[in-house]
Amino acid sequence: MSTDPSITYLSRYDLERHYGVQAGRDSPGFFVGDVSGLNDLVCYWNLRAADISLWFVDPAYRWRYTNIIPSWEKAIRNSVSHRHESDRWIALWTRRENFEEARQLFGEMQLAICQVSVHSWNGGNVCPPMMSFDQLSVLGVFGHERGRPKISFALSNKPFCSDTWFHTQHLVASVSFIGGLYGDEQYTLKPPYLPELNEFYARTMHFHYNKLRIESERIGIVIDAADTDAWLYALPVAKLIDRIFDLADYKVKLSNGGLITRQLISRLGGLQGARIFKIPGVYVGC
Repeated sequence: MSTDPSITYLSRYDLERHYGVQAGRDSPGFFVGDVSGLNDLVCYWNLRAADISLWFVDPAYRWRYTNIIPSWEKAIRNSVSHRHESDRWIALWTRRENFEEARQLFGEMQLAICQVSVHSWNGGNVCPPMMSFDQLSVLGVFGHERGRPKISFALSNKPFCSDTWFHTQHLVASVSFIGGLYGDEQYTLKPPYLPELNEFYARTMHFHYNKLRIESERIGIVIDAADTDAWLYALPVAKLIDRIFDLADYKVKLSNGGLITRQLISRLGGLQGARIFKIPGVYVGC
């Protein structure tokens, strides 16, 4: 096996798993399949895209793997040596139902059998992690534009070349916010993770329908390599609730009592200012 950097190594250079997405089953090892079968090839590369280190083995060409299998086994055992004892197994992934036939290639090697099926992609088994470059904190500028809260921030210390020649290369800036809207319950900078609302989020928070996507606990803004700053509008909570109910074909509107309550909360400076009221009934404390 060559020790030179491969294409797959270069494509993930300097990338790390982000804690925002809980990784699923990721036992490295071997994938047994048919190199002429499209389903096996797609399955293999989907597992690789989930950051699982695997070597494709086709039993029809077993003579090719005489030296590769022992070398790959050694490399994998070294890579999992830091894990908990129960998670140090070398895995044999396959779409085949006959496990014994698939494992004959590996002799007495101890393997954990992982059969891949449609249920493997239900979110509880194989779960592709979110990969990211280095992260850092920046100070944002908060203000209002056209009656809406807006936050702007610099894209500094980018871990890639930001020369203007690379303006056609696009990346995703994954951002999260601390503070900024404290006391303002009418807007939010932390939308719920509902990818079905990506276009709504993009048009409401960033104008361009294809320049924003929601992530788990974060917001992804599509930028080009030469961008030096970015901005977002805060999301109106009332519109968000309306769109969430619309996903289930429900129409919502504020009742008369709701309108009065919203106006009252606004006059009191937010929900915290309404602490003087007691429920049930309305009682004004001293």
